[in-house]
Amino acid sequence: MEQLERLQRLEQLELSNLDYKDFDISKIKPTDIIYLDPPYINTASYKDNTINYEEFYKWVNTIPCHVYLSSYESPLKVVRIMKHTSILAQKKNDLVYEKLFYRNGLLPL
Repeated sequence: MEQLERLQRLEQLELSNLDYKDFDISKIKPTDIIYLDPPYINTASYKDNTINYEEFYKWVNTIPCHVYLSSYESPLKVVRIMKHTSILAQKKNDLVYEKLFYRNGLLPL
């Protein structure tokens, strides 16, 4: 029965690959959970990216539900740190510390 319930929840999963500026937050319900994976701040592979992080985090703070975000750094609360090797590492055995951040959009800002 639990497996069937999990499958039903997965059927409600919606994936999108949008610029945050194109995301319509008016359709978000307080019970939704949003996972964001923006270009990481100060990462060599994104040097040409023109994301305005100050504007981005202002937008994140307007989302009326739970928000999770992957990055190396963020003003949000760290909930998990994952240590792993990266294809971007300068040496083969260099480890990176990728973090999962969280913001409770149900609480007043």
